[in-house]
Amino acid sequence: MTKTIVTAAAVGLWLAVAPPANADDGNNFNLLLETRQGENAHGTSALQAYRLQLDGIVEWNPQWKLKSSLVASNENQLDVGTYHEQPVHELLLNYSGQACTVNAGMQQVVWGQADRLRVLDVINPMNLRESYFGSWEHKRLPLAMVNTECGIGDNALQLLLIPQTRFNEDPSPAGRFWTPGIAGLLANKGIPVQSTSLPSEGRPADWNTGIQWSGRLRNIDYTLNAYHGWQPEKQLAPIPGPIPQFQSQAARYTLWGGSLTAPVGPLVARAEATRASHVTVYGTNALGLPAPADATQNTGLLALDYQAEPWFFNVQYFAQDTSADLSPGISGRQRMLTFGIRRSFLQDRGKVSLYSAYDIEHPASYLSLETSYDLNQNLQASLTLENFDGSELSFGRFRREKRAFVGLKYSLK
Repeated sequence: MTKTIVTAAAVGLWLAVAPPANADDGNNFNLLLETRQGENAHGTSALQAYRLQLDGIVEWNPQWKLKSSLVASNENQLDVGTYHEQPVHELLLNYSGQACTVNAGMQQVVWGQADRLRVLDVINPMNLRESYFGSWEHKRLPLAMVNTECGIGDNALQLLLIPQTRFNEDPSPAGRFWTPGIAGLLANKGIPVQSTSLPSEGRPADWNTGIQWSGRLRNIDYTLNAYHGWQPEKQLAPIPGPIPQFQSQAARYTLWGGSLTAPVGPLVARAEATRASHVTVYGTNALGLPAPADATQNTGLLALDYQAEPWFFNVQYFAQDTSADLSPGISGRQRMLTFGIRRSFLQDRGKVSLYSAYDIEHPASYLSLETSYDLNQNLQASLTLENFDGSELSFGRFRREKRAFVGLKYSLK
């Protein structure tokens, strides 16, 4: 841990002496510098990450804006070699009219309010190289799309047209959080996997689409959602012939869902539910090899929030059922229970967050404890402890891990 602390302290010293920005200088930009340095329970480096982000807004008039968020990053220890994020985190043209707002360009769209659990949040694929670990702030992968939102009385209609297709970023076979899965099973058997042509931005038939209707009925906020697009994981399908071989290809699916949010005394109750059709699952064929099939997947979440400054409490129950087994030996049923506690102190300069998740179906637990403190108006220091224990079938791609890391974040404004 000594090297971790020394590295973070050196970066912190440089950030502390950097000149602060003048909040009244009229510049619509901000510079963010961030580092995370971590070690696991064995005393070896678990993460070395550096990130620079430049945010800017150019406004021609009250109706037209150009928004950008450009990133330069360098990350080691999670996988073989050095990883760099896509440099464009956000780049879009914003139009704000009397009835409608249009955002066209690279962006993220979040449906639903589930904390670290995905029910309605299906628009953007994910960076799963840290699995359930790490900051979820940077896990969603931006997509080029046209996002139109129009107010209709007390209601709102959102239309998404998404030409770009990206898939989840998974760890490599040498990555810290890699688990074999179907691809590993084929590799162990020496079965080749060929790549096929993927969806193209130049073919409108390959585009993804989404629609959300939101409104309020008495004291209940609700949304109705529909999405038709490519599954975030590529499908592995056998190629007919005398020699066993597979091909990696994109597969469509359709999702319907909605959400409800309502106050219940001092609490806020939330519910989300989806039904997805043509979800790829894998059985076993006569040769003992994986065989993909379509399935229906029902997902739901119930949650309660309670806030009494400076405290915030949250509990969530997540359930997912698939009409067939996900893969040999893995059940299509998932049940999870999560708890979250946050508290601020010293006039919001400090924050403590505790997040715990329990997989009921495959006994396992995940625990994250994070503390952060604003050293001044520009510089924030943090310490995070994370632990996962139990079945490695839980939480998706995961392996048992205990780690601690320190972080420093500098904001020009």
